[in-house]
Amino acid sequence: MRSLSLFLLFVLVFGCLGAPAEEPQPPSEAQPAETTEPAETTEPAETTEPAETEPEPPAEAEEPQIPEESSLESEEIMYTSLGWEIHGTLYEAQNMDNPTYTIFLLPMLGHERSSYPQSFIESLHDEFPDAIVVALDLRGHGESTNLGTWKDMDSMQLKSMQNDVIDGINYIEDKHPTVKEYYVIGASIGSSAAILAGPRNLDISKVVMISPGMNYKKVDIESAADDYIKELLLVASFGDIYSASSVNQIEEITSAKTTKKIYSGSGHGTELFEETEDEDEPLDVLIMEFLK
Repeated sequence: MRSLSLFLLFVLVFGCLGAPAEEPQPPSEAQPAETTEPAETTEPAETTEPAETEPEPPAEAEEPQIPEESSLESEEIMYTSLGWEIHGTLYEAQNMDNPTYTIFLLPMLGHERSSYPQSFIESLHDEFPDAIVVALDLRGHGESTNLGTWKDMDSMQLKSMQNDVIDGINYIEDKHPTVKEYYVIGASIGSSAAILAGPRNLDISKVVMISPGMNYKKVDIESAADDYIKELLLVASFGDIYSASSVNQIEEITSAKTTKKIYSGSGHGTELFEETEDEDEPLDVLIMEFLK
């Protein structure tokens, strides 16, 4: 029995020693996580640096303009000026058999002939029975766009708007030879065209400049203002600083017989017709008194 016990003890001991110990497994190398190559990035679109611009008066906004209905006898006219087809509305004089003068209406930049109030045109018709009234779409505006629009014009092309007046006078002279005198009313850039045309035709006897600019859009009017010798009405609002300053400068240099009016408020161009309605001397009344 003792021998059996010793034998079993021997087997147990040596059996355990003979079994190879399980080798510790080296830590498995972590497999690198599968990486996705960064997608090719597209280069940002090339941007254009804004062009440097010189400070200048605020550009006049283009607005939809709905013509007011009129009871006056009128006709649509068209003539050419340096290749441009200039369109306008001609309101007949009360004395259409023998009209003696014509009043041209020139709108401001971005606006059409309909921007002049119909009530003002009717007042001109009533107060001046021998006058034809012609409201124009200056080149690049309204229907006068056969060669492009005002948005694409440089200063030289804008300055050439004066030819719309000169060729308009030629058109009237051909159609109505009894007309011998011309009044030109312009708003903002239209006033530049008016004063630039003034010294070029001695039959232009009165010019009205509403919200003028001495060098608006680089259209320099200094020489023309100095050369014009007939009657001149200068109008602006106090809050329209650039135009009010230009009125004072023009008054200082012009050789014309000058009337000046600075309204309170801040309206510009043809906006002054509505803005001054409640003034002691509204713009429409001021102009008619000057033209008499």
